[in-house]
Amino acid sequence: MQMLVMVLDDPALLTGVLKAWSEAGIPGATVTESWGIRRICDLAGCEEVSTFLGFTKVTRPEEVNHFT
Repeated sequence: MQMLVMVLDDPALLTGVLKAWSEAGIPGATVTESWGIRRICDLAGCEEVSTFLGFTKVTRPEEVNHFT
């Protein structure tokens, strides 16, 4: 058994993705709606979390980080 995790930012693409996977022979999929902490705080205005997310810039400034 294998597990693939995909974060799809545009829900309008979901049907096409599932159709393509089915055509590729993938027998099933579980779809779960989720919200990342960055999006939640962008909507709610959480300054504390923004500070926390910026912590890696201080500890590892040479790395490029992505938040999903």
